[in-house]
Amino acid sequence: MTDRPQIEATGDHHYLVTGHHQDDTVQIDIYASPEFMERLGVRRGTETDVVAQVLGFLLKHQAIDELPPQLDLEEVSAAYDGVEEQVRDGILRGTS
Repeated sequence: MTDRPQIEATGDHHYLVTGHHQDDTVQIDIYASPEFMERLGVRRGTETDVVAQVLGFLLKHQAIDELPPQLDLEEVSAAYDGVEEQVRDGILRGTS
């Protein structure tokens, strides 16, 4: 069973995600650029909420230990169609 990853703001729009997969601890540095946040246009919620939404989206597609150690939300958005819409919908519904 995989526990829900923990998200910690580390400054300058960076977040340290710590999760577990089997017996391994996985850490990922996620960057949420101000430009990405502005493009989302989400007035409700925080950057941490957005990071949680994107992480949830990614974890539907692959295990946490398969994600790279650094993620830029701009690059995730470019790689996956529909991620921005799903993030907006999740924030508006209050789910993460």
